[in-house]
Order: sequence, then structure tokens, then C-alpha cells
Amino acid sequence: MINQYLALNKTFRSPFVFCLTGRGFYSEINNLLNAVVYGLAHKRRLIVNDSRFNDLAWRELFATSLPVASVSTIKKVQPDWHVSGAHSANFITIHGWASRRHKNRVPLFFPRLRLFGSFFQVKRELTQMLTRPQVPATFPVGLSRPFAAVHIRRGDKTEGYRDGKGRLIVEGDYVSPRAYIDRLILETPEIRSIFVMTDDYRIVDEFKQESRDYSIHTLCRREEKGYRQPEFSSLDPGRKTAMIRRLIDETHIAASSSIFLGGFKSNVARFVPLWHAQPERCLSIDSRKSWVPI
Repeated sequence: MINQYLALNKTFRSPFVFCLTGRGFYSEINNLLNAVVYGLAHKRRLIVNDSRFNDLAWRELFATSLPVASVSTIKKVQPDWHVSGAHSANFITIHGWASRRHKNRVPLFFPRLRLFGSFFQVKRELTQMLTRPQVPATFPVGLSRPFAAVHIRRGDKTEGYRDGKGRLIVEGDYVSPRAYIDRLILETPEIRSIFVMTDDYRIVDEFKQESRDYSIHTLCRREEKGYRQPEFSSLDPGRKTAMIRRLIDETHIAASSSIFLGGFKSNVARFVPLWHAQPERCLSIDSRKSWVPI
């Protein structure tokens, strides 16, 4: 279907550019997918500019093509329709439209792509079309189905960061491993294997201490103590690509679970239901308790 989409996109007029930037990886992917749906719904040609994608190359991560164009074509697009980050002119236009469509659940229908359903259902189909990993995920040794998957962010997500005015911004909730275990006992008491998707190995140690009846698996390395965006941005391109490939692996593994618990405030956790075979089994664990992706 990717070739049909690319061909259809080229027939549209009123082009707009979505720029992949150095913000959080899945934040950019989620917003790109919103732009794809927006372009289809409004019959506007989407052009993706990945020249500022934090030294990352799309084709090194995903085995699919993006709707791209020459530099001269990009320069002809109205400046206010170069969507680049949350503070650009029409980011809110696309984000607001996507949020309303998601909330009101009015069906979308794109007959040439044979896509029909709610915003989430259409976005999910497009996700699986556009984000097929370049390299298949390697599961941790000993992890077998059925298993539960959990995502816990630490680092700058729970420590916070200073904005341009010096104010401390904290985007995520600090949720303990015990809260995840209690929820798993409630939802799936029969499962005894947990895949821990985290950026801080101390979380893995906590799970092992709190859940001695469970088999704990992870791809996190013992020396890792939380992801921080400035640290990632300072790495060389090869190291960045390796880290993002592992993140994609982790996401794929989490999407293969029988049940997934993550924070609604995390773009990584919100992406998992788009890949998961049973999105209704993806549940929020943070203060945004109501999470109904479908």
C-alpha cells in the first residue's frame, strides 16, 4: 500500500512540508503520522523534510519510503506551511484537527487506499504501512509468549527541564514498578514474564526486587541511568542510529505482548498501540488513567 499512498499523495495540490526534527523520536513519528492523515483528509500534498532529523536517516531505520521532494520544490511551499516543531505556525492546526477527529470518532474514508474507520484505526493502518522496521527485532534470550510488557521512562521525562524562561517543566509522572506489578496482577494474574522497556537499569533491578515470582527481561544496559535529550543530541550519528534501532526493537517487542502498560504522557507508550495486535490491551498507568486508543 505504500506505493499507492505515495502515488496518491503526488496527485494532491496545496503542498505542505513536515520537517522531522531533533525532538523526541516517537514524538516526531506520531506527529508525522498525524500529518499523513491530515494530508489525505484535506487532499493536500505532504512533503517530508528529514534534513534536520538529528543526524538520523529514515531508510536506516525503516524499510519504507517517505513522500519527499527536491529542495527547489520545498522552497516554493508557503513558509507558514513548513511545519517544524510544536511552535511552528501550523503545527497546532494539524495537531488540533487530529485531536478533534480522534475525540469525536467521525469515520474517515480513503477509498483509493481502502482505508475506513476512526482516526485511530486509520492512523494504525498507516503506521504499519510507513514504519516497517529495517531490521527485525531481536527478542531477549528466554523471553517467550505469553508475556507482559511495561514502559517506564526516567531521565528528563520525570526530572524535568528548564524552558526558555527558566521554568521547570516536568512532562511525565514518576510511577513506581510496584504500581505496574499490582496492575498486572489485577489484569493478567496468569502471566509470569515481563519485558521491561526502560532507559534506566535501576528500574530493572527494582522489578526484580518487587516481583520475585516473575521472569524479568530487558534490552536496557546496566550502565544506563535515564535518557536525556541533550545527551542524545551530542552523540555521533552512528551511536544515535544504534540507540534508535534498539528503541524500535523495544517497541516491536512491547507490541508483541499479551498486555502492555505505559504512561499516556509518553509518546513511546502511545505509539505501542499503533503496532499492537490488540490495542485494547494497552493500558495507561500514569495520572491520565483513562486511555482508550480505539
